[in-house]
Amino acid sequence: PLKDHKGVVVGFSGRELPQKEKDLATSDVSQGHTAKYINSPETMLYSKSKMLYGLWENREYIRKAGSIVLVEGELDMIPSWQAGVKSVAAIKGSAFTVEQAQLINRYTTAISMSLDADSAGQEAIKRAVIVAENIDLSIRVVQILGGKDPGDVATESPKAWREMVDKAVLYWDF
Repeated sequence: PLKDHKGVVVGFSGRELPQKEKDLATSDVSQGHTAKYINSPETMLYSKSKMLYGLWENREYIRKAGSIVLVEGELDMIPSWQAGVKSVAAIKGSAFTVEQAQLINRYTTAISMSLDADSAGQEAIKRAVIVAENIDLSIRVVQILGGKDPGDVATESPKAWREMVDKAVLYWDF
């Protein structure tokens, strides 16, 4: 379920799990294959750009930690939580919006960005800094080592994931 900042279910999200890894790599919507993620359509209640997956469930962990770890998707957020990094939420993609920043500002002013280690994820971090700084949020960057995304690292080595989050560096040092 996708819940808004008040805990109200506003939509649903799922992910197609391929039977083989190569099925995922060759999946192409334009050739009649289904999308990797299947979300409720955008409505007046649900807008991907105006919510964060897991924010409602993890809001008290975020307040207690004094910071939030932002990841791209549900399958990064859930393993992170299972690995012990519970002050986590997903932006459901790589675009961090003003609306999402304003939601975060209700709970903390400190963000640790941990988007995928690919070029798209790194470019998204650069864009996120501009959004965050306009409302006085501080951005740190979790440097991903030993995997392509937070979900992989958290699954393979929960301890290493926790250490990476603890060692997040200020964006300008990154």
